[in-house]
Amino acid sequence: RVIDGEVAIIPLASNESQDSMIILNQTATRIWEMVNGKNSTEEIIKKILLEYEVAPKEAKTEVEKIIAYLLRKKLIMPS
Repeated sequence: RVIDGEVAIIPLASNESQDSMIILNQTATRIWEMVNGKNSTEEIIKKILLEYEVAPKEAKTEVEKIIAYLLRKKLIMPS
């Protein structure tokens, strides 16, 4: 569910606690939307640089960190 530009995810898998809601802030939500099999990590970084006031190194670090988190939580699949 998207609320004010942020995503709230409630895991449905039996091995996840129903109490462990995942909240993605606006930037993480935007990155999650772009991880769709059509954008490379570099393309996502470039888009984040255009959409947000952030230094290139910080954008790269944050995008990679958020993608790793999404993979770990199985919210995206590796390509």
